Amino acid sequence: MKRLLIVLLLPLLAGTSIAQTSVWKVKKGKNEMYLAGSIHVLKKSDYPLPAEFDQAFANSDKLVFETDIAKLKDPSIAQMMMSKAMLADGKTLSDVLSEETYKALEAETAKLSLPLSALAQFKPSMVMVTLTGMKLQQLGISSEGVDQFYYSKAQEAGKGLGYLETIESQIDVLMNMGQGNEDEFVKYSISDLEETESAMSEMVSNWRSGKSTLFEEQLSEMKDDYKDTYQSLMVNRNNAWMPHLEEFMKDEVTEFVVVGTLHLHGEDGLLDMLEAKGYKIKQVK
Repeated sequence: MKRLLIVLLLPLLAGTSIAQTSVWKVKKGKNEMYLAGSIHVLKKSDYPLPAEFDQAFANSDKLVFETDIAKLKDPSIAQMMMSKAMLADGKTLSDVLSEETYKALEAETAKLSLPLSALAQFKPSMVMVTLTGMKLQQLGISSEGVDQFYYSKAQEAGKGLGYLETIESQIDVLMNMGQGNEDEFVKYSISDLEETESAMSEMVSNWRSGKSTLFEEQLSEMKDDYKDTYQSLMVNRNNAWMPHLEEFMKDEVTEFVVVGTLHLHGEDGLLDMLEAKGYKIKQVK
């Protein structure tokens, strides 16, 4: 499950010329759409984005994201997220974590000048998302990611907007990460925190160049170590998104679909699923 939180962080939270990147064109007959992988948080130096993204944007009529980005600023969504992030039945972190793991987590929060007592009533998933976000900010990785960047551009250009799942369902998935395996989840996540800077650098490099090997390795590790998490985060969501993608391929509108880059790769990824259904997939260069 290495680097899982970094790649899958909700959208809440110097370009070199490269021969290809994480944008694919999907075709069947005369109809087509663009499918692109996103990194949800970036450094300022990661801009401008690869030219292929702008090419897909220019050639599209409608932008489609994982979830309804406009609702992210709705105060009611923040309230709902907080309620779902709380441990049930009056439990605290010390009730769901071993003493060893609790102390390790306490040491990590101290590095970020955040007392663990302030997070005691939150689920481990919320705690680790919070710490990951703080760590990224500390490293200067806090600029808007691909999703938010193109959402703003689509609004300015008056292009259509859509999404694949509700923000409520996305929050449910995120808040339930590690449920039933809280101790192991926190241990792995702490290990991830220690590698944040090098992990982000490696992931952004592979994302920019459109390479899939690193992401396939991450997916394989998640599938082996956390079958339930892999099923809920990747397989179930990809399967739920596929009917939408197939509907897009039936209309006369050219969609530009932007999802977390992990969703594209691997045997359960959207690229392989579309290809298996007879769609022609070509990486944009």
